[in-house]
Amino acid sequence: MYSDWFVKFVTWTAENNLFNSYGDNTFRPNAPLTREELVFAIYNYSMYVGIAPIGASSVYAFNDGATVSRWAVPACEWAIANGILAGKDGNRLDPKGTATRAEICAIINRFLTIYNID
Repeated sequence: MYSDWFVKFVTWTAENNLFNSYGDNTFRPNAPLTREELVFAIYNYSMYVGIAPIGASSVYAFNDGATVSRWAVPACEWAIANGILAGKDGNRLDPKGTATRAEICAIINRFLTIYNID
């Protein structure tokens, strides 16, 4: 709804191609955020602010690397190489797993710290 508090933020991310839609041009603000979606948004934001996506580590080094969505592979490989995304127990990325609040904070904090963003 246009009256929702987050509309201007969603509109901004859509206009700047920071976050992908679900294929039907919806945002789904109440849907859980996956780890690959979070990293994809951070990756796109980094390019938006002029940070070159340098470095790549293969997602296939993880036991579940083949489950990373094709559109998220470059973002995940960049985030792994730059210490933004870490694996979980059992050498898993858990790309389709829901990003917990703690994971969201940790991943965003690593990104901000590594690139010295205030």
